[in-house]
Amino acid sequence: TGWDVSYRFPFPMIGRNGTDIRDKWNPFPRTYLSVAVDEFPNCFFSCGPNSCIGTSSFLPMIEHEVGYAVQAVTKLQRERLKSIEVKPEAVCDFDEVIEGYFPKVSNTTARIYKCAMSDSST
Repeated sequence: TGWDVSYRFPFPMIGRNGTDIRDKWNPFPRTYLSVAVDEFPNCFFSCGPNSCIGTSSFLPMIEHEVGYAVQAVTKLQRERLKSIEVKPEAVCDFDEVIEGYFPKVSNTTARIYKCAMSDSST
């Protein structure tokens, strides 16, 4: 496709238990709904991994992602919670969904959306 999907943050982003997101996302990033990452409480992304669309406006996507973060923060406030964090199982479940979805809607495999691996099985 010509896409360089090997980008990593040029700075450390440290989550729970000292986890650096650059290490967590090696060899490829995994998120829940492209918005949240386990081990990173109270952290939400807009335009995160596997969220970009190539055929339409970014605005509706960004609105939904920000809406998710607002709902989470509202829950924190209403229930007087200190943090909120996606479960690792939810991240794995979403990854399975996109692994099954992208090959159906793309002329290539889902792996391209994840990383630039040289794997002869794709």
